[in-house]
Amino acid sequence: MSGNKGYTAEDYKAVYDRTGSYVATAKELGVNESTVRRSIKDMQLRDPAMQGAMDAVGTGLVPSLAWIKTKATADAPGYSVMLKPADEPPEATADRIKAALADLDAIKPIAAPAYVEADLCTLYPIADVHVGMRAWAKEVGEDYDTDLASKRLQSWIGQCVAASPASHTAIVLDVGDLTHADDETALTPKSKHSLDVDTRHFRTLDMTIQALAVCVELTLAKHQRVIVRILPGNHNVNSYMAVMFALTRLLSRNRSASANITAM
Repeated sequence: MSGNKGYTAEDYKAVYDRTGSYVATAKELGVNESTVRRSIKDMQLRDPAMQGAMDAVGTGLVPSLAWIKTKATADAPGYSVMLKPADEPPEATADRIKAALADLDAIKPIAAPAYVEADLCTLYPIADVHVGMRAWAKEVGEDYDTDLASKRLQSWIGQCVAASPASHTAIVLDVGDLTHADDETALTPKSKHSLDVDTRHFRTLDMTIQALAVCVELTLAKHQRVIVRILPGNHNVNSYMAVMFALTRLLSRNRSASANITAM
């Protein structure tokens, strides 16, 4: 990767290692600080071990950490090295998620309802579904896993839609923690608490997106306009964006719904 004035990411990294400052590196080389910062971060993400961890996650999200492990030989003992990527701004994460979902096929259009109450608005709140969580009934009193969470979400929204008036506008509001984990590390993003997870994060995201898409389809059949609001929780500070952009792509052919899928 080349930056301004023909410098490579390795050139930036060499100066940064010596100066210990993005600002000082940019000043010495006569380029923008953002160019230095972006180039070094991109180079770090190209590390083979880190790339392997990202491929395993399957979402394009950067894991919180990765390990390089070598086998012991007759000449040298084995060792482990922990790698932690530099923090990435949310905009960059969002851009990579958008690119990864660009080829996702949209669902078939859903016809608008024949009659709606123009002066009514219906709210469908979703809270703490924690898709991907694993619970054992003998330990906590009730089983819980990805399949059960997905089915419950669809069933609950279906029952609510059936019992609600045909209002003109509906709001599907996810207030956070739609998924139990944020990536394959199975740790809470900030506190690094260990989580009991049911399956691979890739499958969790896939089933979450499909379940929520079904929920939005149900509301589209009854309401003229559907607003989908997806908020991050402390468990899904990054993966909520993958759900949001996937829904946008899936619903892109369905009236005004796709234009109203938003997040904070």
